[in-house]
Amino acid sequence: MQKLCSLVSDFILPPLCHNCKRLVQAHNTLCFHCWQKLEFVGYDPYLPETIFSVAYFSGLAREMVHKLKFEDDVKLALCMAKLMALRVPKHPDSVLIPVPMHINKLRERGYNQAGLLASMIGKLNKMPCEIGVLSKKRDTKNQSSLNYNERKKNILGAFAIDKMYAATIINSHVIIVDDVCTTKATINECSKILIKAGAKSVSAVVFAVTRP
Repeated sequence: MQKLCSLVSDFILPPLCHNCKRLVQAHNTLCFHCWQKLEFVGYDPYLPETIFSVAYFSGLAREMVHKLKFEDDVKLALCMAKLMALRVPKHPDSVLIPVPMHINKLRERGYNQAGLLASMIGKLNKMPCEIGVLSKKRDTKNQSSLNYNERKKNILGAFAIDKMYAATIINSHVIIVDDVCTTKATINECSKILIKAGAKSVSAVVFAVTRP
């Protein structure tokens, strides 16, 4: 019913910029004015070649990440996913896997923003998305309040492969999906166990990345 109401409102109401509410040509997009506020990532020799990001984690990009993650602005996910879908590397046998949340935080928030983004990117790019492959077996501290070494220690051993889905990643190119990458600690830890479980290679696509 909620999805139907959303479709009806999209049909009746004019499309507005998700950030400033200016008129735009399509729903779930940004206007040119807000588009210019994003610091898009081009070629950056200081970023790992396996991490693909839309923008640097500053200004409007930071605001968008925080609204999706902490202000329940789930409609923003599609706006972000449309931009992220353009950054997804093209590989045969690719599968999208979101960074998981611990069940306690999932119950508290009600959704996993990385899961939303991965599902939407999968639909936009017609790619398989496996939500259940990775699980978070230990509830960790919030990474944002920790430095690099603390983040590495905090996240160490926090993730696991669900044996029910393990076969889906063997010899596959896994693309980890998350909203933001700051120190790469989370992505590195997920990559480590995915490779150990049989993935051919691992890369990541995020909406925003901290400038090196």
